[in-house]
Amino acid sequence: MTPSKNTPTPMACPECGSRSFSWIIEEVQFGDIQKYDDSTFEEVGMKRGDVVGSDVKDEGVYCTNCDERRDRDELVPADEGATIDQEAA
Repeated sequence: MTPSKNTPTPMACPECGSRSFSWIIEEVQFGDIQKYDDSTFEEVGMKRGDVVGSDVKDEGVYCTNCDERRDRDELVPADEGATIDQEAA
C-alpha cells in the first residue's frame, strides 16, 4: 500500500488571479541595542528567530495586485501558468 501524499495547491485572488499576497507576522529577532546621543534607541537585528504570531486568521491576506484584503477561504486555485510577482510586492 502506497502512503498518500499531501500536495499543496497554489491559491489566487478571486478578483484578479494574482498569487502575490502579504500579511503581517510577529517574529523573534536576535541582535544589538544601540543608544544615540539624543537618547533614542535602535534595535539592530542580526539573526531571525521563530515566527510566533500572524494576523492571517484575524485579518486575512492582502492581495498586492488589486490592493484588497481577502479571507483565505475565498481564494481560488491558481492557474497552472500563474507566477508570483515578488518584485511588485
